[in-house]
Amino acid sequence: MGTLSLPVRLALPEEAQAGRVVSLRLLLQHPMETGYRIGEDGARIPRHLLTALRVSYGDRVIADLTLRPAIAANPYFALSFIADQTGPITLEVEDDRGRKLTETRMLTVVP
Repeated sequence: MGTLSLPVRLALPEEAQAGRVVSLRLLLQHPMETGYRIGEDGARIPRHLLTALRVSYGDRVIADLTLRPAIAANPYFALSFIADQTGPITLEVEDDRGRKLTETRMLTVVP
């Protein structure tokens, strides 16, 4: 296992009012190769897929997704949740090679 390195664009406010809906938008720049395509050299492009995405808010998991080969390249995800406590938003992504990416942002909740 190793560290997955890929460009991540995460849109999340730094601050939210208590009880309000917070929107999180995520763009992962990844080719999502299924292993079926043929490259310009005539050889198959090796399979390389993202397989899991987990988003946690504080100590709660708010999204736990299993990703399949049908997911498009550069997948985009959007989700919403209720801001009820100041805490970290942690994003965990795993690929089919056992590599992981973890990114954390802090969400401050104000009254």
